[in-house]
Amino acid sequence: MASAISFSGLASGINSDEIIKAILDTRRIPILSLENKLTFNRGESDALEELNTKLLALRDSLEGFLTRSGGAIGRLATSTNNDAIGAVASNSALATSTTINVTSIAKSATFSFNDRFSATNTPIAPGLSAPTQFTVTVGTGTDAKSYSVDVTNETTLADLTTALNEAADDDIVASIVNVSGTSTPEYALLINGRDTGEAKGTLAVNPGVELQGLGLFGSYSEVQASDAIFTVTGLGEVRRSSNTIGDLIPGVTLELKQENVGPVTISVGNDVEKTSENVGAFIAALNEVISFSREKSKVEIVRDEENNTSKAEYDVLARTRTDDLAVDSIRFAMQGTASTAPATEERILADIGIKTDWHDGSIIFDAEEFKKSLAADPDSVAEILTTFADKLGTATGVIEKYTQFDGLIDVALKGNTDDNASLTEQIARIERGITAEEERLRGVFTRLETTVGRLNSQASALTSILASLQASTTRRS
Repeated sequence: MASAISFSGLASGINSDEIIKAILDTRRIPILSLENKLTFNRGESDALEELNTKLLALRDSLEGFLTRSGGAIGRLATSTNNDAIGAVASNSALATSTTINVTSIAKSATFSFNDRFSATNTPIAPGLSAPTQFTVTVGTGTDAKSYSVDVTNETTLADLTTALNEAADDDIVASIVNVSGTSTPEYALLINGRDTGEAKGTLAVNPGVELQGLGLFGSYSEVQASDAIFTVTGLGEVRRSSNTIGDLIPGVTLELKQENVGPVTISVGNDVEKTSENVGAFIAALNEVISFSREKSKVEIVRDEENNTSKAEYDVLARTRTDDLAVDSIRFAMQGTASTAPATEERILADIGIKTDWHDGSIIFDAEEFKKSLAADPDSVAEILTTFADKLGTATGVIEKYTQFDGLIDVALKGNTDDNASLTEQIARIERGITAEEERLRGVFTRLETTVGRLNSQASALTSILASLQASTTRRS
């Protein structure tokens, strides 16, 4: 339906549209303030979310220094022959030296069958009278697992390898190899075990008497899985099923690579460079939190010289104390961190190169001073770092109180959400009132126009009557 067309003030000469607009614009003035508050709250919430992310990044950077991680000082494992034995140390590794002589490394099993096929997509046993099964067993004793696949007179070499790989759940790899290397292919079946060591890696293959009766898969070459065998000075011979060994030297993972190359010594000591890098990383993450809070909490006084007025402009975190309290809590943790070791020069964070820049509140890290302290008293340095990390990064630490579910940041965010809901309702209520006011005003002016129009019509009629009477009087005269 087409909307009605109205012409403002035709009868009265009053521009009612402009009057109504001016009245309603006055009514909308409170909405602007509410919308500004709504926008500010949303910006504050976004900033609080970003603060939460930065606090979590700080917590992650402290992970390696926590008590539960085994030690604040990084460890470095070195090998006198890294080509033969590789070594990686965790923070929990103890300073030690161990000599190892590898007799044999752990190996996986291999079965290569002597049968040769001219194609991979033609049946391997067309003379098979009934389906049979091809079975592969991986491991021995309680570790043994068997996988069987069906073979019919239509099964191809490609079908067999695909079926074995799908059935074996990655315990073996069946493959087809062209052993001729010429234009006339000769394909062979190869089965490799994935696991090393006798217990889990030993392979046994049973093609079935039916296939062997047809002269298939009865002849093969095998290399069985074997354990790693090595001697450790002071301990004697040791066997392991894998070349990756994590239970020989506490906190150290060894990787056996070569055998019969002679004694190899694995040494574990402090990794000064890595530890310094890690400290620098958490100081950088800490400064991210501090600088973010500082920059987003600014209040700027803006001067309007023309009108001789001033007003304060608040950045997004200037009206909340959440970020300030978080930074203050971190600083308090720093001030309360100290070594308990007697008669040591490395007692607090400032003693090991971690200090506060009193100009902007950021944290300064002197890497060279830190390295000297670590060399002089590694135990005290470790205690200081671990104490500080535990104060901030554990489940009961400072960061968790702010970032956890229903933590202090969540409380601030919920407060903004509730406030925004109230502001939105206030705006909607004012808008409803403005709509009702507009309808009322338009009704008033419509009635006014009707009344004025009627009066104008009556005045016109009276004028006409008076003019007629005057004309009539003139004719009689």
